[in-house]
Amino acid sequence: MATVGVGEWTGWGARRRYERVAFNCPVVAWLLGGGPMHSSRSVDISLGGVRIVTTLSAAPGELLRLEFHVKDDGETVREELAGRVVHVTVDDCLSTLGIEFLEPLTEGRQPALVRRIRRL
Repeated sequence: MATVGVGEWTGWGARRRYERVAFNCPVVAWLLGGGPMHSSRSVDISLGGVRIVTTLSAAPGELLRLEFHVKDDGETVREELAGRVVHVTVDDCLSTLGIEFLEPLTEGRQPALVRRIRRL
């Protein structure tokens, strides 16, 4: 298992501004600027970032697009946002990526996602 961080991130959990909660949700992830989409799953989330497990190979500092498929009032809602990879752990063919959102989640931009997190 290999672990790589960027900037002041020396380990998972360093310099965290928002409380994280366990959050299992389908996510599609791809490199900003193009590339194939990868089906992924979130592990935990906060208003400032998310940890996902994915087949996407990314390095700290790379920018990603994330599309969350959130259950909201019985329907699946897709909410898209951008993030920066700050932490990578590779184990066999899967990567666990720590991603900092470029802008924190807000109810105005990601209403279904924020409602779901508040229910946890």
